[in-house]
Amino acid sequence: MKQTKKITLNLPLDLINDAQKITKSGVTETIRTALEDLKKKASRNKLLKLKGKISIDIDLNKTRA
Repeated sequence: MKQTKKITLNLPLDLINDAQKITKSGVTETIRTALEDLKKKASRNKLLKLKGKISIDIDLNKTRA
């Protein structure tokens, strides 16, 4: 079981309401989804920064054989 941390947040009500409508979930699940999406976005951005910096010499025809 993952550890959890109970926190108190002061967030704009309209932001929470809009997010809950999108996720069709409660506050906790909505915040969890937002944090997971933020983490995924950071990972994608990190990978995109590597574009053109890694040289890979692969013969696709050989790998598919």
